[in-house]
Amino acid sequence: MQNVPEQLLATNKESLETFVEFAGIAAAGAEKLLDLQMKIAKAVFADTVKHAKSVVAAKDVQELTEIRPLSSSLPPKRPLLMDAASIPSSLRPRPN
Repeated sequence: MQNVPEQLLATNKESLETFVEFAGIAAAGAEKLLDLQMKIAKAVFADTVKHAKSVVAAKDVQELTEIRPLSSSLPPKRPLLMDAASIPSSLRPRPN
């Protein structure tokens, strides 16, 4: 039979190990989310640069009016950011 201080020490050790495990899981999730956000930011920036270059390259008003607005390149009735179907399965919540 263990005495109380040894039981407390064992319980605290288990709690610390569990905390470290969950902290690692949280850090991995945050890393995946940050990576996804950076990919989105890079894609939006690239689209914006492409659109700006086409506006600058227009030689007259007629060409300028023929350039599609940046917002028209988005699918209809869809938010600017990604919808749930396009989120990688590794970042989706898992059913219990």
